[in-house]
Amino acid sequence: MKTTRNALFILLLSLVLWLVIMPLRGHYIPFIDFRISTLIYAICFFFFTGWMLQKYKEELKALHILLLILLGCALPEMVFYAIDFADTLKTLPDLICRMISVGVAYGIAISERKQRKYLFIGGVVSIAFLVYMEGAEWWLEWCRHL
Repeated sequence: MKTTRNALFILLLSLVLWLVIMPLRGHYIPFIDFRISTLIYAICFFFFTGWMLQKYKEELKALHILLLILLGCALPEMVFYAIDFADTLKTLPDLICRMISVGVAYGIAISERKQRKYLFIGGVVSIAFLVYMEGAEWWLEWCRHL
């Protein structure tokens, strides 16, 4: 019973984190554009994943925690993709960055000490490419041609 309650708690916290950060993507706050909001999402979900893995490692398997967090951060987006795929396709790099950051936090939590820095560097480079090195612009340009 406690395991199910902890699992639901992780899923709900992941959904709440997604909801709390979501207004940043709507340009409601000056000087925060899509790139910065994507970066904020990635950083928040990275630390959230590390915290959840540390806190619940005794009660739940690390893979289950990973899947619950990925479900919580991706499920709301998938609903929007299902409703209007063409118009929401431009936010796919944001979702990918979140998933990369969650995956990197998971990898760091379960890997040996020597491998952690390579996972972190790989995740930072991947997110930087998608956010700041024109990866998102390439994606948006491709979406315009659909």
